[in-house]
Amino acid sequence: MVHNKKNRFLAVAFLVCVVATFAIVSLERSSGRISVLFARIIPGSSTRISNPFQPIIDALFYARMLKQQNQELAEQNRTLAERVAQFEERSAQSDFHTQTQALLVNNYVHDARVIGAVLGSGNKRMVINAGSKQGVIIHDWIVIPERTLIGFVQMVNSDTSVIQTILDPELKITASVNRSALSGLFSFANGLGTLDYIAANQTIPQNELVMTSGQDGLFPKGLLLGITKTTFPSSHAPLQAVYVQLAASFANLDYVMVIRNTLELNANQ
Repeated sequence: MVHNKKNRFLAVAFLVCVVATFAIVSLERSSGRISVLFARIIPGSSTRISNPFQPIIDALFYARMLKQQNQELAEQNRTLAERVAQFEERSAQSDFHTQTQALLVNNYVHDARVIGAVLGSGNKRMVINAGSKQGVIIHDWIVIPERTLIGFVQMVNSDTSVIQTILDPELKITASVNRSALSGLFSFANGLGTLDYIAANQTIPQNELVMTSGQDGLFPKGLLLGITKTTFPSSHAPLQAVYVQLAASFANLDYVMVIRNTLELNANQ
């Protein structure tokens, strides 16, 4: 009989501990202060009591947040890949595609590997392992497959070159949305790509390709910059702008292609 009472007592005590544990965790999630609970139980108590479960709670929270961010990034990459594939399929036989592809093929200079970023530039300036010995000259274009623009050569050494990338806010590029009449000025600042100076009465669809328009004399027409996302009022009222998700991942950039800048060559002839 005594033994049964002892077992019941232990069972009740265990249940109380479990309930108390969940109560503490719930309270910590909502208020972040376990001392609030003790202040109610012990009048006059204001001392902050550390929660032994806080490291576990923090770890679970950050793991869940990281998982959600990874899912969103993966979805964005899938959307971009689908739009690029659709664009390639639609334009495979078009004069526009043929001319752009021929421009890159006929003026190819050299493959190069990205060996690092200029210190403190935040990938605005990157260094490749190809220079004057490999035929690279200043203002050559830098691209990656799928005709995606990275930037242009800013400085040339014998075996290396410095690239000014499209991440540099000083670089302004005229661009259009999916080869349509919808055009503006692309730039990258504060971690975001934008296409600005778009007429307020224009409708800007989401997930449309943003391409260089070739009107600035810096880059040829038809190089991929990214895809449209959400619109917002331009600082140049009454115009509007749209955020652009970049097509290239500069954090994982490895190999690039150097293409001769024919626009500058033709201008100098």
